[in-house]
Amino acid sequence: MALRAFQIHAFTSKVFGGNPAGVCLLDTWPTDAVLARIAHDFGPSVTAFVGPGEDTRGLRWFTRGEREVMSFCGHATFAAAHAVLHETGADAIQFATVSGIRPAAMVDGGISMGIPCWSYTQAGSPAQLGPALRAMPVSVHRSERDWIALFETPEQVAALAPDYDVMRAFGDSAVIATALAGTDVVFRFFCPGFSIGEQEDPATGSAISALAPFWNARLGQASLDFIQVSSRGGAFRATLAGDALTLVSKCVTFSRGWLDLPDPAAT
Repeated sequence: MALRAFQIHAFTSKVFGGNPAGVCLLDTWPTDAVLARIAHDFGPSVTAFVGPGEDTRGLRWFTRGEREVMSFCGHATFAAAHAVLHETGADAIQFATVSGIRPAAMVDGGISMGIPCWSYTQAGSPAQLGPALRAMPVSVHRSERDWIALFETPEQVAALAPDYDVMRAFGDSAVIATALAGTDVVFRFFCPGFSIGEQEDPATGSAISALAPFWNARLGQASLDFIQVSSRGGAFRATLAGDALTLVSKCVTFSRGWLDLPDPAAT
């Protein structure tokens, strides 16, 4: 069984930036065990598996740690859209995922996609948060999946050196450190409890699901530019209209080829 496969760098306009994701285009769906093994061996933190179809295709995500993502994975979804749109020459595609239908379209050399919009509430700071960040934020908020830690300056966010052993206690909830930097929003995404093999995710589309409504409420701006100040960097533009959140960014292809699997392993 031969699978068309790609490594795509998402949320960047240059190779070696953004967040690497694997993408496999499927004619038929292998077993979950095979999908998990491919994701483990392929290398990137998450691999997107795109099912057969034309206008709408099924999409699932598996981590390097062989777990299926059951919320939303932004960078692998953008990577999948980039691969499909460039391979087929289509202008638009939509994916059927566990988090709903995700429409994507080519715009100005990038991709525009509808992503989840997560609610948030102000929350008391968990006892471990200060020790985990080795710094105290101005305020702490809870989104549907992650913690949001608001800091006064972008320099404070950039200087954070977390204690990941302490932070691992948050499990499948990441800590998003964020601050305003002029007209842009900066952030970092710490996730040692995820099974992706990374302490800090370099470019995180799902973070915008939490940050866009948070900063929209604070600033009253429908459209905002977000900069992820990680070692690889990430750049995003988000527009919120009611509960509809649209994310625009770019991807680049790093590699393309085939994965050869013995047919019995895919049955």
